[in-house]
Amino acid sequence: MLPLEPLVGVDFVKGDFTEKTVQQDVVGRLNGELCDLLLSDTWSRAVMRCGLLLRMQQSGLQPDEQSFAAVIRAGAGTPGSSQLAKALRPQLEAAVSRRGTQEATRGLSPRSTGALVWASSTDRALCDAAGTPGLRSLQQLLAQGAQLDARAFLNALSGCAKQSGRSGEALQLVGMMEVWVHQQHSTRVRQPEIGQAYAAAIAACDESCDKEAALELLPRMKTLGVGAPAEAYHAAITACRHDGADVRTARALVAQMRQEKLSLTTRSYNCLLQVVSAAGESGDEAFAVLDELERQGLAPDEITYLHLLTACRPTAAQAKSLKSLAWHQRRLAAASSPGPSTFDGALLASSHASELKPAVSLGSDRIGSGGSRGSSSVSSMRPGSAPPWQRALALMPGMLKRGVVPTERTYAAAIELCARSSEVAEAFRLLYSMPAAGLRPDGYSIVSAATAAAAFGEYPIVLQLLHEVELEAARRRVIAHGRDGLTTDAPACPPPLRSELRLGLFDGGRGDGMGAPLDMNARTRLHHAALLACSIANAPLPQTLALIALMPERGLLHKPHAINFGLQACVANRAWREAAHVLSVAREANVRVRGEDYGKALHAYGAANPPPPWSATVRLLDEIAEQGVVLPRRALLHTLKAGVAAGVGWQAVRHLESFEFEGGAHIASDGELVAMEAQGDVTPSTTDGSLARAAPSLAALVQGEILCLAAQDGLEQDRLPVLIWRLRKADQAPTGRLLERALHACSQSRKEGWRNVPALLELARIERLRVLFSEPLCLWPV
Repeated sequence: MLPLEPLVGVDFVKGDFTEKTVQQDVVGRLNGELCDLLLSDTWSRAVMRCGLLLRMQQSGLQPDEQSFAAVIRAGAGTPGSSQLAKALRPQLEAAVSRRGTQEATRGLSPRSTGALVWASSTDRALCDAAGTPGLRSLQQLLAQGAQLDARAFLNALSGCAKQSGRSGEALQLVGMMEVWVHQQHSTRVRQPEIGQAYAAAIAACDESCDKEAALELLPRMKTLGVGAPAEAYHAAITACRHDGADVRTARALVAQMRQEKLSLTTRSYNCLLQVVSAAGESGDEAFAVLDELERQGLAPDEITYLHLLTACRPTAAQAKSLKSLAWHQRRLAAASSPGPSTFDGALLASSHASELKPAVSLGSDRIGSGGSRGSSSVSSMRPGSAPPWQRALALMPGMLKRGVVPTERTYAAAIELCARSSEVAEAFRLLYSMPAAGLRPDGYSIVSAATAAAAFGEYPIVLQLLHEVELEAARRRVIAHGRDGLTTDAPACPPPLRSELRLGLFDGGRGDGMGAPLDMNARTRLHHAALLACSIANAPLPQTLALIALMPERGLLHKPHAINFGLQACVANRAWREAAHVLSVAREANVRVRGEDYGKALHAYGAANPPPPWSATVRLLDEIAEQGVVLPRRALLHTLKAGVAAGVGWQAVRHLESFEFEGGAHIASDGELVAMEAQGDVTPSTTDGSLARAAPSLAALVQGEILCLAAQDGLEQDRLPVLIWRLRKADQAPTGRLLERALHACSQSRKEGWRNVPALLELARIERLRVLFSEPLCLWPV
C-alpha cells in the first residue's frame, strides 16, 4: 500500500482493516463517536457488478451461475453481504437448473459447477459476515442432494479459522465432510482440498484455544485415509500452546512429521518455538530449538527471533531478584559517586542514543567463548555461560548479517525482555536506535521502556520520553487538521515537565513521515509510567499534579492507576490537601476509587504536618462510607494517627466503629480490636533474603494509637485504665517510647488531656520506664 499525501481535515489509516491493530486505530480516532457514512471500495465493486447483472437481464441476456458468483465474491465480508447472497440465491438456482436441463438435452452428464459456485462463494460470504449461516447453508445443500466439491468445505472451514469461538462449528463441518467423503471414498479422499480443509479445522480449534479438539483431528484424518499436509501439523503444533503449553506433545508432532517424510521448514520450528515461549521458564529450551533449526541447514527468520526473545523472558521470581540486585547496585554506585545515577548521567549527558553504553554487552566476549563480536551463532556460546535473556539480546546484532531485517515487533520484544530483566539502559538504547534502522517506535516499545525506567524512579528520562511523544502527537494533529498555530516547537508539556534535551526518537522512520501512530491506550499507559516514576522517586509534587491535570486536556481518560500513583506521590510528600484534590479529580472523571486508593489518601492525612483539621478527615470518611468501599486494615492506623494529630481523643475511635476493614477487621466501641491479627502481618525481610529487625505488628501499632487517643481525652478518664489493664493482661505492657507519645498526645489534646498525665507518670513509675522527652511539652492548662 502506497502512502497518501496529507489532506487538511482527513485522517488516513493505512493497513488491512481485518487486522486488530488497524481496527483499534480507527476506533481510537472515532473517540467513542459513530460514523455518519461508511464507504468501501469492495462494496462499490459489488454494486457495480449488480448493475451489470441488471443490464444483462434488461438486454434480454440470461446471466449464468458464474456471473452471479462474481457478484457474491465481490461483496464477501462487507456489510450486507449475507443479504446480497440471499437475494441472488433464487436467480442462481434458476441458472443452475437451466444449465442442467440444457446438458441433459445434449446427453451430457451433469456437472457440479453451479452447486460448487454457490457452496463456495455464497457460503464464504455468509461465514465471514454472520458465522453460523454458512453451516446451515451447507446442510441445506446436502439435504437437497446438491453435488458439492471439497472446496465448499474448505471455504467454510477457512471462515471458521478466521474467528475465535467457532471450533464447535468447525467440528460439525468436519463431520459433514467425512460423511460426504465416505459416499465416494475412492474418488474424493484423494482430493488435496480435503487435507487443507482438515488443516483449516485444526486452525479453527487453535483460534478457539481448544487444544484437545485440534489434536483429535489428526487421527481422524488417518482413519479416513487422508494424508496430513504440513499445514495441518503446523496448526496442531501451534495449538499445543494452550492449556499449559504442552512442549512434549509439540515435539512429538515434529518427530511424526519426520516419520511421514514431510519436510521440516523454518515455519515448523517457529511453531515449536511459539509453544516453548508460551510455556515460560524455557530460555534454554528455545535455544535448543534454534540450534536444531541451524543443524538442519535452515535459516531463522524474523518470527524465529521474535519467539526466541519472548521465550527467554525471566520468570516473575527471577525478575524480582534482578530488580533487587539492580537496586542494590544503584545504591552502591550512588554511595561511591554522589550525583546523578549512572543511567541518568549516561543518558542525559548524551545528545544521541548511540553514545549510550549498553547495559548488556552484545558481543560474544561476555556471552560465551570464541567468535567475533556480535556473532549470532548459538554454537559459539557455552550453554549456561550467561542467562538466557542476555544470550537472546546478544543475537540482535547478528540478525542483519543473516539477512533478517528487524521489525518493530522484534525491537518491541527485545525492549520488553530488557524491561523484565531490569536492563533499563539497554532498553532505551534499543528504543533510540530504531530511527537509525528506519523504524518508528510503536506504543508497545515506548511503554515497555518507560515502565522499566519508572520502576527505578527514573522520572527525568520518562518525562523526556513523554515530552517527545506528545510533541509527535501534536505534529500529527497539525498534519491532519492544519492548525497553523501549533508547530513541532510548541510545548506539549507545561514548564514543570519541559526538558531542553531532545533525543530524536521520531527523527527517522518511513518516508511518509508518519509511521505507526500511538493510540490513546499507549499514551495513557505512558502517562501512568511517568506518574509511577514521579511517585517512586519522590519527584516534586507539582510535576505529578501537572501530569494528572494534563491527561484530560490531551483527551486521555483518567484510570485508577493514575489516581493511585498520584495519591502515592501525595503520601511521599505528606500533602493531605493535594490528596483531596486528586480524589476530586477522580470524582469529576467518573473514575471508580478503590479501597486501596482511599487507604493511601488516609495515609496522607495521617502523616501530614501540619495535620489536617478533623473535620476534613470526617468528610473523607463520610465519602468512603457513602461509597461502601472496604478499606485496607492499615487505613485504620492512619485514621487513628490523624485523630491523634487533630487532638480529638476518643471521638476518632467512636467515628470508626461503623467501618469494616479487609478480612472483617473492625474496632469495637471500647477500643478492642476484632480480627486484626491476620495473615498480612509478617516479619519484614531485607533485599538479600535475611530477616530484618523485628517490628511491631499492625495490631500493636493500632493499640498504641488507641492508647494515645484515650490518654488525650481527659473528659473520659475511665478509658485509659481499662486499656492499660488490657495491655498488661496480654503481656504487652506500654514501652517508654509509647508513654512519651501518649504524653505528646496529651499536649495536643482539645479535650483536657492534661487530666490523664498523672496516670501516665504513675504507669511509668510502676513499670520502671525511663521516658525521654525529645521536645518540651505544655501539659497543664494556662
